[in-house]
Amino acid sequence: MESIEQHCESLKRLQPLGAGPKVDEQLCDMLESVQLLRDLNRPDIEALAECAGAYRAPADTVIFHEGQRDPFLCLVVEGRLQVFKEQDTATRRKLATIRAGKVIGEMSLIDGLPHSATVVATEASTLLILTSRGLERLEQTRPRLALRLTWKLARELSQRLRQTSGLLVDHL
Repeated sequence: MESIEQHCESLKRLQPLGAGPKVDEQLCDMLESVQLLRDLNRPDIEALAECAGAYRAPADTVIFHEGQRDPFLCLVVEGRLQVFKEQDTATRRKLATIRAGKVIGEMSLIDGLPHSATVVATEASTLLILTSRGLERLEQTRPRLALRLTWKLARELSQRLRQTSGLLVDHL
């Protein structure tokens, strides 16, 4: 199988957790711990694990930059990330803190457009990565699971849009 890092420049900054049966088992256990995936059964988790990868991001590692076109999402297993919006070349505005169990990067995975914000690991973090190629592979091998995952991501995006709309109304 080809390396995920070959297709996403951002992932070259991260440390792969490795490969082999022991790592595969750990990856499945990590996927089961993510809130978004808790209702998937073990065979579904194993199929998803075959299309994803596990990485460590040391503290202060940029996961991706705003405007970068690397279509992948991260499921945060442990650690903490911060999301920033670049106001200009010298100013960043913090938008959110992402903790374990949450997902980031799903917009770029779904629409293929550049990332809308910069994400930085504020402490050592473990991330599960699903690239667009991984999602395509899942669509080919397990189309029902791919559709279920896509619906889960759509619901997550819908919830965020509702929260953002509420904050915007409060701000106006």
